Amino acid sequence: MKAPLRIFACCLFGLVYLYMAHRAATIGQPAELLVLTGSAPLCLALLGLLWPTRLRWPALSLAAVLGGVLYHQAESLVAHAVWLYFLQDTGSNLLGCVIFARTLLPGQEALCSRMARFARGGALAPYVARYTYILTLIWAVYFAACAAFGAALFLSGHIEAWSWFANVLTWPLTALLFLLEYPVRLCLVPRAERATLAETVRGIIASSKAQAAGRPS
Repeated sequence: MKAPLRIFACCLFGLVYLYMAHRAATIGQPAELLVLTGSAPLCLALLGLLWPTRLRWPALSLAAVLGGVLYHQAESLVAHAVWLYFLQDTGSNLLGCVIFARTLLPGQEALCSRMARFARGGALAPYVARYTYILTLIWAVYFAACAAFGAALFLSGHIEAWSWFANVLTWPLTALLFLLEYPVRLCLVPRAERATLAETVRGIIASSKAQAAGRPS
């Protein structure tokens, strides 16, 4: 599937999911839809993370079994549906933290460095590599902080405040981090070393393909 078509499909899927989640949350029925919208994103994210590995088929089998269990237990799970959304939100943030943090381990290349290298089509200057390493660390800490803060709100009983933070504020905060990082990049990274938006997108796609193919990236 070509990149523009893939992006369009992802956006369409996201819009459909948001509509289904809204309908399920406001109506509360059918129970199967409420449970599905509360559990599907995290399950799909974990499956996507494991798909390029040798755990592909065990993960797919486990997902099928869990899906069947959730479907048959949907009515009883509705009473605890808010926990599904909490686990989805916290799990997504922890997953984001792991995706960035694991590339900071010894012998690994920081995720932002990898994407920048693919975007530029060659090796990075040492100061650019340092900058992208720190940027990867910032994203890992950001996702961990979101998970911790959301969990503190939820577990302390401030469900409405947690819902506002998880469902409303998270996206603007993420966008704000992008906006704050951009002028810093302009100051610290020379123009010749900065990738354009199109180059960055190509770098992300190329890095994902290389990782999925099992090639060293």
